[in-house]
Amino acid sequence: MGSSPTPGARSNFGRTSEDRPPLTVADLERWVEHGASWRAVDLTDRYAIVELCTCHGEPVDMLRGSAPELIEFVRRHREGS
Repeated sequence: MGSSPTPGARSNFGRTSEDRPPLTVADLERWVEHGASWRAVDLTDRYAIVELCTCHGEPVDMLRGSAPELIEFVRRHREGS
């Protein structure tokens, strides 16, 4: 009750950015399926940095990924906004 969704079973609590798994398209899709939202913070041809937000738009985490399919997914989402 009242808790924000998490992307899958992975927990990032207490982890530094260096030891976190990279962000994936599946993470973002799961996040949205649970009623939350996300927004691109930085997007280049080499990486995407995404802010995960609650269903009310409050930021709860920021993750980075460099997979080409993630970058394209974020780019399409950003252009469609």
